[in-house]
Amino acid sequence: MAEIIYRGNGNFGSFSILQLNSDLVPHAHPEGQIVFALDSHIDDIIFVNDEPVTLDSRTAVFANPMEKHSHTLRSDEGDYLVLYFERAWLIDMFGDRPRNQSFMENRIDISEALAELITCFRAAATNRAAPEETDLWVEKIAVELRQFAVPADQNRGSSNAPLAIDKVEQAMACMTHNLLIHRDINLIAREIGVSRPQLFKLFRTHLKTTPNISWNALRMDYAKERLLASDISVETLAGEIGFSEAANFSRFFKHHAGFNPSQFRLAKDRDLVS
Repeated sequence: MAEIIYRGNGNFGSFSILQLNSDLVPHAHPEGQIVFALDSHIDDIIFVNDEPVTLDSRTAVFANPMEKHSHTLRSDEGDYLVLYFERAWLIDMFGDRPRNQSFMENRIDISEALAELITCFRAAATNRAAPEETDLWVEKIAVELRQFAVPADQNRGSSNAPLAIDKVEQAMACMTHNLLIHRDINLIAREIGVSRPQLFKLFRTHLKTTPNISWNALRMDYAKERLLASDISVETLAGEIGFSEAANFSRFFKHHAGFNPSQFRLAKDRDLVS
């Protein structure tokens, strides 16, 4: 289970300080995500596309948008800084690219400059500094990460399959447009003109993930937006995105985020001060 200690928004997207004490199942996000270990004893493993990447005080882990990842703890509970980068911000920083191309490497070796920024951020947050001071450090961290960009012509999948990539884009668009209709994967495959096995092969080849994980990422993103932007009940929201019971939705949410929908809604959420 996780506890949200602090939440905020920036020009790049959003950030959270989390206290985590249990593993997270394979999942993905529409945004890019980078995780920093804020405690020196942390020595975890994050699997990105089934490849293990160490997370500790010297190494951060980045997952590109819709890139499958899971988190395995190898120590007691600790505090983590998580930055979520909107795809539009990543494009502005690193240039546009197809969905199967990476913006940054998964392993981020923390430079002295980056480590100093993280230390300053944690000190500001711990000392309950003014919001504009705390959030300014997060913005500086985000900008510092530009040095870890992957060239636009280096990608995670086949670069010579534009028709296949187009099918993946069609499937993602279909999932997005039908989040509230509760369609199954077979219907998504049929709508874009492929079989179910072909759809899974397309996602494995070009996104290193599955249609189910991608669709769940979109459902989680929708649920988070609704929880923060409205007073919708958890029960009603569960029904909107296809869960027959609120308890099943809460379990799904917790397995993917580490905390339940009510905890997420109650977390302190502020906009950056310009």
